[in-house]
This record gives sequence, structure tokens and C-alpha cells, in this order.
Amino acid sequence: MGIRRRTDDMRASTPAHGADPAARAKAISVVERWKKQLAAGQDLERTGEPSTNEPSSKRSASGEPHHKDRGGNQGLSDVGVLINLAVLALVCVGGYFLLMKLVEISRQEDCFLGGGRNCVRLQVPSNR
Repeated sequence: MGIRRRTDDMRASTPAHGADPAARAKAISVVERWKKQLAAGQDLERTGEPSTNEPSSKRSASGEPHHKDRGGNQGLSDVGVLINLAVLALVCVGGYFLLMKLVEISRQEDCFLGGGRNCVRLQVPSNR
């Protein structure tokens, strides 16, 4: 008795090579069509025919996937970039003030632990 591996189960569940000649012929025709399109310099993603790996429900009537824009790869708009920069600036300013407060508290604790008596600045009203 040998050790069972996951690949053994996968091989057992898949049909043997050449078990379905119609599926093999379809795959060969798709590969040949892709080779012709590549040789002609055509874009494989922009064809009107759905690929064999994606269900046809993911494509629009023009044959393009729904999740892709026709304009190509578009980033954030100018307003989106401005909002992101404003949020980043607010986070940086808030972090600076938090850091300065923590430094002040640390200095006071160091003074108290060192036995100092005048560690905290007292504000006396000016009318006295």
C-alpha cells in the first residue's frame, strides 16, 4: 500500500486522454484559431466569440467582458486623486499632533520618575 497524494485523486477524477474526441477537436480548433489571430496581429480579448473558459453570461452583446472598459485601463479621476491626497494630508497632520502629545507625556513621566518636583508647568492667572 502506497501513500495517497492529492494528485492521484485528481488524476482519477479526470477522464483519460482522448476519452472525448469531440472536446479534443474543439480545443484544437480554438488553439488553431488563436494562433491565426496572433499571427495576424489581432487582439484575442476583443473577438466577438466567447472563450471556452468563460461562460457567455459574462460577456456583453459586443463580445467584450462586462468588467472591462472600452477605453482601456483607466485610473482614478482627478477628483479621486485630490480626495486621496487630502485624506493623506489629514492623516499626516493628525499623526504629527499625536506624536507631539506622546513626546510631551513621555517627558513628564521621565521627570516624575526621576524625582523632579517642578515637572508640570502651572498657569497662574495674570490678575493675581
